[in-house]
Amino acid sequence: MFPKIQKLILTCLLLTTSLFADQYYIDKNAVNLMELLAPPPKDGSPEDKEDLDGVLKAQSKRTKALGDRALADAELSVFRFADVMGADFTPAKLPLTAALFERMKSDGDAIVWVVKDSYKRPRPFLASSAVHSLKPDTKGASYPSGHTTFAYECAVLLSKMVPEKRYDIFMRAEEYAQNRIVLGVHYPADIRGGRGSGTILANEFLKNSKFMADFEAARVEVRSVLGLK
Repeated sequence: MFPKIQKLILTCLLLTTSLFADQYYIDKNAVNLMELLAPPPKDGSPEDKEDLDGVLKAQSKRTKALGDRALADAELSVFRFADVMGADFTPAKLPLTAALFERMKSDGDAIVWVVKDSYKRPRPFLASSAVHSLKPDTKGASYPSGHTTFAYECAVLLSKMVPEKRYDIFMRAEEYAQNRIVLGVHYPADIRGGRGSGTILANEFLKNSKFMADFEAARVEVRSVLGLK
């Protein structure tokens, strides 16, 4: 009898997890980015051609070292900020922080994908054969940049945790964002859109009481591990 009860409990837990898998702090309808972000350039417009020129310019300056750095930044993780935050900024030492940013990423992705699916802007390497992407397996539409969104969500929140490093945190976020152009998977306009969406979403998270409770626990954890008072 016990195994049957155990199985029933597990089934219920899995169902609950499934129902809330697409939201943890904020619902995907909490923010309408379509109303808040400027649209991407129209296909074939002068602005669109200028956007492509920005990708090709970055490509012409791409060295192996720059390409390798950009490829490493393809990882969607707050721990890509470790070179600014310090060697102890790792998921093993910061489990509460790791969980917070993973949940934030999941919630933010659901909102950003609404915009991507609406505009359906092709990636640069699909729009032009002149673009030689280092990540041609990148999926989804181009605008806005999800990686940039996440980078700026992280920057806003990390700078509130460790204001002593605010300048360097935002500089790192911008490098992370620009590396999407280096890879040939985003246009400059996608990056601008990502900066906006990341800032808007970070502000939305900061208004959520459940998020703020977890944020405060993560802030204490980060400052303790980094040896900050």
